[in-house]
Amino acid sequence: MYVIETRIKTRSNKTIWMPYKQYRTTNGIENFQKRHQYLFDAGELRVTGNAEPRQSHTKSGKGLLRVGDILHESYGYDMTINKFYEVIALSPSGKTCTIQPIHKITIKGDAYSPYGSEVVPQTEGEDRFCGEPIKGKRIQIGAYAKSRAYVRISSYSSAYKMEEKDFEQPYYENHMD
Repeated sequence: MYVIETRIKTRSNKTIWMPYKQYRTTNGIENFQKRHQYLFDAGELRVTGNAEPRQSHTKSGKGLLRVGDILHESYGYDMTINKFYEVIALSPSGKTCTIQPIHKITIKGDAYSPYGSEVVPQTEGEDRFCGEPIKGKRIQIGAYAKSRAYVRISSYSSAYKMEEKDFEQPYYENHMD
């Protein structure tokens, strides 16, 4: 990281260098130097540090999901609805996937009662699928949960990859509006 430092005099008349701006590349430094050349010539600013290596784009979903991963979508305001999906195919680039809805199993309660119910995904058996495959879903890494992969299902909801600990808990569901 390149750091532009500015020279400051302290109360005891001592000169110190304080960080002023940071840049990752030489382009940013060169543009800043052109705009503020008079301060560099006067010795008020200096550049320290090295360039950082370029990083891959963190929003690309490559390698974040595998075939067989389960995704969980939850939405609703007055009522809470859970949907589960299984990744059934990945594109050659690994940036998009095909998902298919899977059934949920009610383990406690009734979704149409005032108390709601608790559900878990049906992860085994050939009869677990309950809808048509959804193709071309872009895999992203989230703003909501920084390290979790997700796909956008609609404008108001996303389905997040379930981790090991997520299978140990049931999910609350209530269809009463």
